[in-house]
Amino acid sequence: MSMSRKRIGSEAERELCHIFIKHSHRVIRTAGSGTLNNADCDLIVANKKKNYCIEVKSTRKKGIYIPKDRVKELIIFSEDTNFKPVIALRFLREKWIFIHPNQLKDTGSTLSITLNRAKKEGRLFEEYFK
Repeated sequence: MSMSRKRIGSEAERELCHIFIKHSHRVIRTAGSGTLNNADCDLIVANKKKNYCIEVKSTRKKGIYIPKDRVKELIIFSEDTNFKPVIALRFLREKWIFIHPNQLKDTGSTLSITLNRAKKEGRLFEEYFK
């Protein structure tokens, strides 16, 4: 039996929380992100030097598509809080890849990035959060 999308996404968020904690960051996983008003990111991450608001996406496919309004809400949240906006990408059997929202390609109703492009343009955890 396959896992639901929501469960896969929740597990990806929890996995990423543990990675941040392991690297001495404070993490808050926001409840209802994407469904509630004022829950405009999946994770809020901070240490003494930097603060991030993170949208987490995982897939078994070769590309990730995010509704434009979801990315817009993330950017507005980052501007309101002075946190750096980050898109965390998890492709099946790949390491986490991190990009800035402006690296997503406009595909009409969504913004997207392929696995190949994410690997070329994105950065791994140690590179992005050093």
